[in-house]
Amino acid sequence: MTGRIAFFCEKIVEGACFLAIIIVPLFFSTYTSRSFEPDKLSLLRTLLIFALVFFIVYKIETREKRKGIFRHSIFYAIILYVLVFFVASVFSISPYTSFFGSYIRSQGFFTLASYILLFFFIFYFFRERPTLYNLIDTAIILSFPISFYGILQYTGIDPLSWSNDITQRVVST
Repeated sequence: MTGRIAFFCEKIVEGACFLAIIIVPLFFSTYTSRSFEPDKLSLLRTLLIFALVFFIVYKIETREKRKGIFRHSIFYAIILYVLVFFVASVFSISPYTSFFGSYIRSQGFFTLASYILLFFFIFYFFRERPTLYNLIDTAIILSFPISFYGILQYTGIDPLSWSNDITQRVVST
């Protein structure tokens, strides 16, 4: 039986995962020079760091050991991949760029760790089918407005002004 604090922390982490699935694909800013990736990644990282704090409190509060989570071979493959990526980042020509990514895309080890952390939270907390299906349904339903906006951009009916030609390459998300 878990206490109120653990239950609260669990719901916060689940909520952060839902927010990551909902807000990150929809978020963009026409006020920044790079409208999508850096803004989305900083939002995702913030959500996941917030969730990580509550996950740590959850683990301290429950003292639970879910050994079954490591029965899946996918975890060993992911851990191996993260270790290889980390070692490659440490010994790369430009370790800073390897860890934090380039100025344009910000796709480095820190971003990879964020994606892996989101996967881990979903795998850890969304163990029951109805909860997992709610998350999947949310992602599918969310794809419709994003796709519709991409179609608007492609046809030239985009209400926002962009710095580049959006009819050649759709930039909706």
